[in-house]
Amino acid sequence: MTVLATFTVQWTDPASFDDEITLQTVLSGRSPTTRLDYDGLALVSVGHCLVATGPDDARHRHRHWSAALVVDDLARTERDLRAAGADIVVPAGDGRTGRFLFARHPGGTVVEYLQWTPETLAAVLGYASTDSTR
Repeated sequence: MTVLATFTVQWTDPASFDDEITLQTVLSGRSPTTRLDYDGLALVSVGHCLVATGPDDARHRHRHWSAALVVDDLARTERDLRAAGADIVVPAGDGRTGRFLFARHPGGTVVEYLQWTPETLAAVLGYASTDSTR
């Protein structure tokens, strides 16, 4: 498994969502690239930050989610995670940007692992493929 990119999750309340996106845009010097909804949350990627918001119940369900890692091989990543003692808390599934899963590491941190489509890799990271030598 090769990690191609890491995104921190920046939690914000719904009333501050647009302000947080603006702040992350200024800080990173990048425009938002991906907007999507997941399990009651609104998500926007800006630079290497994923701004997340939603109603209290949705934020509470996902409060331990701290990062999203883009990997080149999700199946291998899942095997490596299991071998290291991680629990898969959301099984691998398909999303708008590719495949994903959520894992709780032995220390309790929840991380999302993503294998993006070539189109998403190109749009967000400028990759022509998942070639990890880039």
